[in-house]
Amino acid sequence: MTYLSQAGLVKGPSRGNVIITDEGRAALEANPSRIYLKDTRGVPGLPENQRPYP
Repeated sequence: MTYLSQAGLVKGPSRGNVIITDEGRAALEANPSRIYLKDTRGVPGLPENQRPYP
């Protein structure tokens, strides 16, 4: 969940609750079965040191 949150795909308004963002919905449309770490490559919200290797 950390990477998804940092990438802006989900947000957690309170502990134990997760809300998918519009960006997260778009990512699911592009990858309907799962979102892997490599799928977050190029997402501006993800810190550079936590981006997946090419």
